[in-house]
Amino acid sequence: MLVTIVTWVIGSALLSLGLIALYIGTHIKEEQRRGRHLPLLWEDGGALKEYFVEKRKTFDKSKVKYFDGDNT
Repeated sequence: MLVTIVTWVIGSALLSLGLIALYIGTHIKEEQRRGRHLPLLWEDGGALKEYFVEKRKTFDKSKVKYFDGDNT
């Protein structure tokens, strides 16, 4: 039982490292092909920062609706 768990953990770690190496190698080749810098997933301008990081909007007081009884 313990051997099976350790085998799965080591196998998953090796697979993850292999996939990361494959991604970075493909990324470097694409940068060389295009001749310019491309951001990695976790860098500024990358897909993770682009889609998963919430961007703050500037507060606009003119869009706030006030009602009777507001203490403003």
